[in-house]
Amino acid sequence: MSDYTKATDFASKDSLPSGNAGKIVKGTEIDDEFNAIAVAVATKADENDAVLTGNPTCPTQTAGTETTRLANCSFVATAVQNGIETLHPVGSVYISIASTNPGTAFGFGTWVAFAEGQVLVGLDSTDTEFDTAEETGGEKGVATTTTGTTNLMPFITVYMWKRTA
Repeated sequence: MSDYTKATDFASKDSLPSGNAGKIVKGTEIDDEFNAIAVAVATKADENDAVLTGNPTCPTQTAGTETTRLANCSFVATAVQNGIETLHPVGSVYISIASTNPGTAFGFGTWVAFAEGQVLVGLDSTDTEFDTAEETGGEKGVATTTTGTTNLMPFITVYMWKRTA
């Protein structure tokens, strides 16, 4: 909305003595005031369905605000970042076919290569070979024999979850 500044002080005309030419309200004064008010009203944003142009700004809302208040880019970026961090807490395993370190991709955390040269195995609390997260075992390059021994490839046990609903 453009600023409206009153150009004529009509109240001050009342204090002028009778017969003073300044006491007379002129049509041009009223017209100038009316036009200034009309411009100010025409350039304001409507309360409902306002269309903002240019680069409007607004305060950054407090994190966690869940109202219909206006959210600026900073608020949204922080909310998205917090959401990503919540989905990937310390201890998470991220699996990808891209070689980019998740710390670079997500912009947070310290990530290290995990299970290099090993196969991931789902945790099985009923099998002592696979009943503890990050338990390792197996051996690479062991020849299979007919002695009845079961050879395991190198593995590391992790939790794996399947969403069913």
